[in-house]
Amino acid sequence: MSDLHNHNAIEMQSTVAIVGLGYVGLLLALLFVRKGFNVVGIDLDRRKVASIQSGKSYINEIKDQDIFFINEMALICDAIHLNVWEIIEAASTKPFGYNTFYPGPGIGGHCIPVDPSYLAWKLKQHGITSDFIHISNTINDGMPLYITQQLEHYLAPKPLSETRIMIYGVAYKPDIADYRESAAIGLIQSLHLKGADVVYHDPYVPSLQVGEHKLVSLALSAETLSNTDCVIIATDHTSLPLELVLEHAPFVYDTRNVVKGITGKSRIVTLGGGGS
Repeated sequence: MSDLHNHNAIEMQSTVAIVGLGYVGLLLALLFVRKGFNVVGIDLDRRKVASIQSGKSYINEIKDQDIFFINEMALICDAIHLNVWEIIEAASTKPFGYNTFYPGPGIGGHCIPVDPSYLAWKLKQHGITSDFIHISNTINDGMPLYITQQLEHYLAPKPLSETRIMIYGVAYKPDIADYRESAAIGLIQSLHLKGADVVYHDPYVPSLQVGEHKLVSLALSAETLSNTDCVIIATDHTSLPLELVLEHAPFVYDTRNVVKGITGKSRIVTLGGGGS
């Protein structure tokens, strides 16, 4: 409860749901209201609680579908030499009725990768299948393999088994230390299966266990970058030293379009950039 007294720690316009408005629940509701929160009181009704939890899953399933589609668009754009990022930028000029989503190396965290699969498992118990969940899982979970295949293409004739690949960022989103279900984990596994020597740098994650491999975050320096065959930008932390990377890495594969408009000595390929 100490965080309630830290006005910088919590956004005061947040909504707090109190499930069960007994004696303790009412006191909590009054406390949050006095601190400026919007409070929703919910009776401890089994059906209502189930609906609340299903609503959370519904939101994550919508996000999963949107990310799957934009990831598939990135694959399509690579195949037909269009730039998905320019398409997104053009679509974003529509002033209403459009939500922007961006492609990337996959999905991560404890919600979006998990909730749809849980729903699909539950549906099977009732003899029902969801085509959309199956398709989105196929595309989103397949992004690490697609990126691996892209590297095979761009680094040829050198096989991946003779390469050192650095992954920048293993957290599932920028500026946090959480790597649960991170797409970077699947990317490391995919590259390991091809025999690549995989290293990583993440200012928030000092070490990482991927299967039998214990990895330690390497310091970014001119030497470590120049000794790689490719740097994959998997997570776009705000502290990413782009100028250093582009000055010394021979090849950069950008999954987040953070290199847009920046030049250096590196060869640069962007996911969904149509080969550029």
